[in-house]
Amino acid sequence: MADDPKMDGYIPLQQVIDTDQDESSRRIRDMPYGKRKEEIQFSTLVLTFDETGTGFESPALVVVLTNTGYAEVNIYGHTLEGQFVLKSAIPSVLQPGETASVSVAFKPTTIGPRTGSLYIDTGDAAGDELVQLIGLAVAGDLGIPATDSIQAILKMTQSDYNALTVKDAQTLYIIVG
Repeated sequence: MADDPKMDGYIPLQQVIDTDQDESSRRIRDMPYGKRKEEIQFSTLVLTFDETGTGFESPALVVVLTNTGYAEVNIYGHTLEGQFVLKSAIPSVLQPGETASVSVAFKPTTIGPRTGSLYIDTGDAAGDELVQLIGLAVAGDLGIPATDSIQAILKMTQSDYNALTVKDAQTLYIIVG
């Protein structure tokens, strides 16, 4: 039972009950029922971004971190991997019951499906630590001036990509076929 990862953070009952009346052990009624001392949970374990053109940045998606334990959770750092960018700060400490919203955007540099991850280092705290990031990168700028957009649309074929950027940096998506 000592090697059971589900039991991490739990205090054995015999260490909790004060049998000798010297107050050296915590009474069981003082323990938060069913909670772990340090535990963090995420609102989602996967963020899936809409198609985004290379060289552009998607709107940010949010994952909410919640301290569901009864002690503060220290956050020692984070690692963001893949073609994604962090758009908000991550706190260094979450008090019991406290939440923090973390925003991430997809900023692809190459075409195709892209994956990454956001790892939150909480040391020994129980719970979630990793969010999977998924996005699909499409062609960003076809280099067509806005005045030529109508002609370019008429000339597109099925082999062309389904995005073109107009002069004012807005993307026009065209479904071909």
